[in-house]
Amino acid sequence: MDIRQAINDRRSIRSFTREPVTQETLREVLTLATRAVSAVNAQPWEFAVAAGDVLEAIRQDNIAFYDQDRPTDIPDIMVDGIYRERSREIGKALFAAMGIERGDRARRNEWGQRGFRFFDAPAVIILSMDQMLDNTTFRLDMGCVIQNICTAAMEFGLGTCVEHQAVMYQETLRRNLHIPENKRIVCGIAIGYPDWEFPQIRSSAPAYRWMRSPHGAVSELFCLLPLFSPYFPALRMIFHDPRAGLLMMNIFPKLQPYKYVPTLP
Repeated sequence: MDIRQAINDRRSIRSFTREPVTQETLREVLTLATRAVSAVNAQPWEFAVAAGDVLEAIRQDNIAFYDQDRPTDIPDIMVDGIYRERSREIGKALFAAMGIERGDRARRNEWGQRGFRFFDAPAVIILSMDQMLDNTTFRLDMGCVIQNICTAAMEFGLGTCVEHQAVMYQETLRRNLHIPENKRIVCGIAIGYPDWEFPQIRSSAPAYRWMRSPHGAVSELFCLLPLFSPYFPALRMIFHDPRAGLLMMNIFPKLQPYKYVPTLP
C-alpha cells in the first residue's frame, strides 16, 4: 500500500472481528508511528495497550458508569457553527447507514454504549503525555503520532477508530493500565481487523475502496459505477437521488475534489 492510497482510504472503523492482534503487530505499528515529527524532538507520546481481560474489565466499568449516567471525568466535545454542522451531517449519515431512526432512543443508547466498549475492538491504544508538556505545541505532536498509528495500521490490514469517548472515564483507565496522575490521558484508538459486513462499514467502505483503486481514470470509474450500484446501497443513493451531490459529501467526505456525474441511461 502506497502513502497516497493509505491516506485516501483511511476511515474510522466502528466494528471489528474477534481475531486478536498479536503483540508483535501492535509493536510494529507503534514503532512506525513514533517516526512522527515532534517539537525539539521531545517525543511526548506514551502508549498503554489494553487487550484480553484487562480490556474487558475497562469495558465493563465504562458500561456501568454509562448506564448509571455517571458524570465523565472530561467534558464531551462541544462545537458550534460550521463545525457543529459537519458533526451533525456525519452523525446523520452514520445513523442512516445503521438504520437508526431519530426517535429510536433504545438503539441510540445502544450505539452510545458501543463507543464506551471501544466498538468491541480486540485491542485499544491509550495515548498519554506528561502534564508538564501539556501545551499546544506538544498536543500537535500527539496529533502527528495518532495519524501515523492509523495509517501504519493499514499496512497490516488493521482498522482504527480514534476516540475521545474512550477516555471519558479515566479512573478505570488509570487503575487498570497503571497510568499515573502526572500523565494527561489524551485519547484512545480502537484497533483490530475490520468487520466488513457491519452496516456502517459495508455501506461506504467497499465502494470507497473500489473508487480509490487504480483501475483507470476517474471518468472511466464514473461510467462503471452505475453497473455496480445494486451491490452498494451508498452508491445507489449517489446515482439515483437528485440530492446525490449532498449525499456524496455526507457519506464520502474525502470525495469532494471529484465532480458529480449523473447516472448514465
